[in-house]
Amino acid sequence: MKKDKKKILRVSISYQGTMPVTDGHLGTCMDDCMRLTLSIDGCADTLAYAVVNFPEIDGRKVLFIHEIFSCRNEKTEEGILLEAAADVAVQRGYICIYADKWKTPEGLLKRSGFQETDGNLLMKKVV
Repeated sequence: MKKDKKKILRVSISYQGTMPVTDGHLGTCMDDCMRLTLSIDGCADTLAYAVVNFPEIDGRKVLFIHEIFSCRNEKTEEGILLEAAADVAVQRGYICIYADKWKTPEGLLKRSGFQETDGNLLMKKVV
């Protein structure tokens, strides 16, 4: 009989460099970009990833989750990455994080404590 081993999940942060952001609702600016990757420790397969950058919104630099994607369509994996992004925001001194609700499931964002914003394109969470 095979014993189930507990899988230890790892979130890796990869700096993607500085690039121009020309998304219409964020304006145009130069921005740092990171990729958060969730995998099982010791395994090369990606379970989920998030694209994160740091644009200026409402007059201040913020952590912005551009997109979260689960490779296996697992909502728990996406939730783990949302928590990791919030941890990164706290460590870097940001008071809130934003997410694009068109590219990240709105229900997932609401379950994770995100609120609607006035513009209706983004959702915001105070960390």
